[in-house]
Amino acid sequence: MPNAEFVTIAAHQLRTPLIGLKWSLEILSSGEAGKLNPDQKQIIAKASVATSHMLNLVSDLLNVGQIAQGSFGVIFKKQSILPVFKNLKDSFKNIGEEKKVAFKFEIPPDLPPLNVDIEKMEMAINNIFDNAIKYSSPGDKVELEVVCNDHTLVISVKDMGIGIPKEEFGKIFTKFFRSTRALHHHTDGTGLGLYVSKNIIEQHGGKIWFESKENQGTTFFVSLPVP
Repeated sequence: MPNAEFVTIAAHQLRTPLIGLKWSLEILSSGEAGKLNPDQKQIIAKASVATSHMLNLVSDLLNVGQIAQGSFGVIFKKQSILPVFKNLKDSFKNIGEEKKVAFKFEIPPDLPPLNVDIEKMEMAINNIFDNAIKYSSPGDKVELEVVCNDHTLVISVKDMGIGIPKEEFGKIFTKFFRSTRALHHHTDGTGLGLYVSKNIIEQHGGKIWFESKENQGTTFFVSLPVP
């Protein structure tokens, strides 16, 4: 069996029990199955975080397996990309508050419709935004800006984080790569998010690139064609 097919099948098989485990932990945490003491709550909270990390890994592996098999296709539809940004704001609100990282959004309300797979594009932009938060410290700010002209829409995500060493620039979009600075910063991650994002953006006829300086932050740019 080819490696990509094995990864896809294994990821599918792992995902279902992990979702069941996460659901069970949420029920226990809510107190619906009985009142918990503080020590029990702490144990369940740690188990829930570990389960979420495993689910993220399995999802990333599933995406990578599908990309390798050529089955990670996009379904284009001419539509507004604004829901991507609305969902992003809602999804990351609590995470930003927990990490004490501020967000700034500059998104024109009158963006033209694009030919996009909205679910896949949301995955791509969320991966980039999630990275920016991971490599930020309390008190930092993450900024998302959208600029559009007649032919191109450009999304930028800027952080004030640890930055990327210049010698690692060429590896950022490769599978399983994690910067040495990220490892020292003790952030979690699989090293697959940007690889998946690049695949999605390029399938849309777009481009992704970045600018970064150590200890001064990183800005990722995504350009998408305007039909």
